[in-house]
Amino acid sequence: MFPHITQRKLKVSKEDLILMLHQGEADKAPLLSSFSEETQKNIASLVRGSLVLLVEFPVEKDGPVCSLQLVGWKGAVSLRVYIPRNDRMHYLRLCGVDVAKFGKNTNTYPLHPY
Repeated sequence: MFPHITQRKLKVSKEDLILMLHQGEADKAPLLSSFSEETQKNIASLVRGSLVLLVEFPVEKDGPVCSLQLVGWKGAVSLRVYIPRNDRMHYLRLCGVDVAKFGKNTNTYPLHPY
C-alpha cells in the first residue's frame, strides 16, 4: 500500500518523532508549534486527516540508517503518531532514548507483559 500513497507523506526528524512518542494515549497530542521549523513548514500545506510519517536516521554515528514509515494524524492544531502503547518503548529505544527513567510498572509506558 505504501508505494501507492503519493500525497499524504510527511518527513519528520528523529527529534519530532521522540516528541510524539512521549505523548501517551491519554495525553494531548503535541501542538504543531512544538515541532521543528522544517516539519511545521512541510505540514502547513496538508489538510487534516491521516498521513504517513517518514523518519530516517542513523542507528549509530556511522552505522546503518533506520527507516520508519508510521501512521499519523494531523489535527487542526496538533500532530500525533499512532503506535500501540506497548511498542512506544521499542521505538524510543530505536531513537536512542534512555527508557530506564520510565520504569517497569508505569502506566504511561508499560512494558510488554510477555
